[in-house]
Amino acid sequence: MEQPADATFRINARPPLFAGQPDAPQFVFGCEQLGGHNWGELDIDAVREAIGVAVDRGVALFDTADCYGPYLSEERLGQALAGLGERVHIATKFGVRLDDQGRRRNDSSAAWCRQAVRASLRRLGVERIALYQLHCHDGHTPIEETLQALADLKSEGLIAASGVCNLGAQALTPAQWRACATLQAELSLLAPHQVATVREVCDQGVQFLAYGVLAQGLLSGRYGADTRFAANDRRAMPRYHNFHGQRLQAALALVDTLRREADGFGCSPGMLAIAWARAVHPNVWPIVGIKRRSHVDDAVRALSLQVPPGVIASLSAAARDFGAST
Repeated sequence: MEQPADATFRINARPPLFAGQPDAPQFVFGCEQLGGHNWGELDIDAVREAIGVAVDRGVALFDTADCYGPYLSEERLGQALAGLGERVHIATKFGVRLDDQGRRRNDSSAAWCRQAVRASLRRLGVERIALYQLHCHDGHTPIEETLQALADLKSEGLIAASGVCNLGAQALTPAQWRACATLQAELSLLAPHQVATVREVCDQGVQFLAYGVLAQGLLSGRYGADTRFAANDRRAMPRYHNFHGQRLQAALALVDTLRREADGFGCSPGMLAIAWARAVHPNVWPIVGIKRRSHVDDAVRALSLQVPPGVIASLSAAARDFGAST
């Protein structure tokens, strides 16, 4: 792929919201679990403790959304980070609306963008959101309308930067991508089809916030074919297909490869899975859903791993085999 003329300058350039913190660990503390919905048994106090540990370790970016909970994740995160000022940056999202019966629909209109941002500012307890992202496109609002709405919010000082989620590389023009600080989408050894999109978008200077890097914990190595999840745990749902049937068997074969490589390298499978995602492109920021303080330590350590190219190649081959078999 031919790179733009200014690629050397743009690649790995921090988003504007990190201009004063170039040494912040390049990973994102994922906060969906703070909403407490479909995460099984969860100790919210332990998550709050982990947030404090993360701040002490220099972690600067925390990602949430108005629909997580709904609303509870933003409220709890705002409370946990209150008073920390420019030490931390909050990324949140809009675009998923809920009616009085809890039914969801996507809305990426400018009118909803403007209404949603003010509600998020109130719940988070901040005057400006560091990174405001379109969560899900509704399929009918022109993307130009949504991007202009985000640009207007930035000019008004309500947000510092904007991004989009769950869009392919061809969804925006090069000029539109240059207006986005970030793209947030799935990336993991169990989603190898995303690698081409990551590289294409990141080569334009966009920072990629990668969710699912541990594939809902499957790549941590803690789960096997006999694992059963509670009814209030999303991984029991059929749509989380990596945990069911033939895909689970194929995924566990990949996890075996991941575990062997991790044992030889002296780290946990989860740490190596995070390091692999970082190796896809310098602009990748893994989002790790943190439930306890030990998860913070593992994530930060994973960023410092110097993984040999041969190990990355071995894992990438295993990921392609998984993709071809499922």
